Amino acid sequence: MSSHRRGRLVTASSGLALVATAHGTWALPPLGALWMPPGVRHRLSPSAAVPLRRLIIGPGMATQLSPEPYVFVVSPLLRQAILRLSILIGEAPAEAPRRRLLAVIMDEILAAEPAPWFLPRPRERRLAKVTRALVKDPADNRRLEAFSSLAGASPRSLARLFVDHTGLTFGAWRQRLRLLTAMTLLHEGMPVATVATKTGFAGPSAFIAAFKRSTGQSPGRYFRPV
Repeated sequence: MSSHRRGRLVTASSGLALVATAHGTWALPPLGALWMPPGVRHRLSPSAAVPLRRLIIGPGMATQLSPEPYVFVVSPLLRQAILRLSILIGEAPAEAPRRRLLAVIMDEILAAEPAPWFLPRPRERRLAKVTRALVKDPADNRRLEAFSSLAGASPRSLARLFVDHTGLTFGAWRQRLRLLTAMTLLHEGMPVATVATKTGFAGPSAFIAAFKRSTGQSPGRYFRPV
């Protein structure tokens, strides 16, 4: 893992990148942007075919943003502003146009809501046993009670630990795992029906509906270049 002295805004025009920190993993799809604060150790794992754009955010602006990384949906205005700024930087323009564009970019970042494309990885010993088992088999449909003996904790304790250590219920954490796993499988070219089976959905229709609720796009359209 590495870190940077200055914050960075990272966007992908196509494909999928995964960003891991000590606290979990973010999915960075074409419609998303990643805010990575200065000093946060992370590992960015795009495939060779994923073109990434990186915009350095200076210390004065970085203090306005979260001290924690997050991914959010990129508005059309933000995407065009980033593209225009990259052109202006290449042309070495006067400072005033760049400052105005940066102000627009900051307004758009501040107005954006974090997207649910983050999977917390709890380090609590009992929870880690459960989450490792689910990562190995996202299609595992057992109820929380079935993991009690594996974790060495009562179902009630496990339910409380999930909320305390991940901010999500057991069901919400597993659903997020399935959707992030599905993003990876779709990016690899796996058919929707196969992805639905491998990630534990009742069928393609149930998977497509859940995917749309999470991303606003159908699986078939999601990884088209933007």
